[in-house]
Amino acid sequence: MNVRYLTEETLGHLNHNKKSSFIWKLMYKRVFSKMDKSLINVESIKKIIFNLHRLTDIELTDAIYNKISIRNQAVWYMIEDIEYYFPLCISFTDSITKVDIVLIEGEIDIRTSSMKTHKDKLHDHNPVLVLTVLKNLESSFKALEDYIQTYKK
Repeated sequence: MNVRYLTEETLGHLNHNKKSSFIWKLMYKRVFSKMDKSLINVESIKKIIFNLHRLTDIELTDAIYNKISIRNQAVWYMIEDIEYYFPLCISFTDSITKVDIVLIEGEIDIRTSSMKTHKDKLHDHNPVLVLTVLKNLESSFKALEDYIQTYKK
């Protein structure tokens, strides 16, 4: 369920293989400029990733992307003779679409993939290029933030 990278750097508008297109670059800039940076920022991401309750798998009934997984350690793994980097990450899914907020070296990278494709290919993910996906992510992120702040064992 974790997003995998081939290097320890954000990809921005590039796909998982670092390929790009002019259209993707324009669409990514548009989406990234619309992101609510007061909501999704490095500090708020760190608060969720390193939450005091050490929550890693959460299911929220009131969020659009209701299944959430948190990776609170960045690690390298060798899979089939290829090294993959698993960054700090908050993964959101609705069982069809998976959206990852990745934190690498203090930079935010937002990635998306189809759950079907993700199971078939180890590191197949692309930048978020659609505003609806971003708005759904922001709504789910806010719900997660509220959940963690009010969580009681």
